[in-house]
Amino acid sequence: PRCVPALSCPVPSMARARTRTRLTVAAVRKTGVAELSAVAIARGRVYAADDELGVGLLPPRGEARFPAHGELPGVEGLAANAEGTCLYAVGENSRRLHRLALGRDGSIRRPADLGRLSRPGAKRGKGWEGLAWRPRAFGPLKRDRLVMVNEDKPRRVALFSPRDLDDRVMLRLPDALRDALSDL
Repeated sequence: PRCVPALSCPVPSMARARTRTRLTVAAVRKTGVAELSAVAIARGRVYAADDELGVGLLPPRGEARFPAHGELPGVEGLAANAEGTCLYAVGENSRRLHRLALGRDGSIRRPADLGRLSRPGAKRGKGWEGLAWRPRAFGPLKRDRLVMVNEDKPRRVALFSPRDLDDRVMLRLPDALRDALSDL
């Protein structure tokens, strides 16, 4: 089982900022998720992605609970929207983006398939991953965006609209970053 360091957790007791750029790990927890590929936090709850089982809720104690309404194989990126009302999950090889609504109790609703992302590179197995939510307040156009990384050459960072996958900006990373970002 893999462990998740509590580095970006909104719970103050788990991670404390020492300076603006440095955090101190205050807790580490075994997840019990064999193929852990991503973690997201929504409304104080921790959600884990497993390559084989999809997305599940990781309770404060015990094993992760994966819903019985179907798997999302190959999930390599997971992010919560700013309100914490839904999760977004991206499959690396399928290049499919899904939205999973969250119930008030933290339960995961049936995934909605938002579509298939383009493949900027030519290699299979080098797809989209590393999903993050960028709130509208941080962009010049004041639009929410999903930020994803494609690890194929040329490496790219893309900003997608969560409502329209054709509304996107693709940024090619400079070759000088190749060594620093050998495994995105």
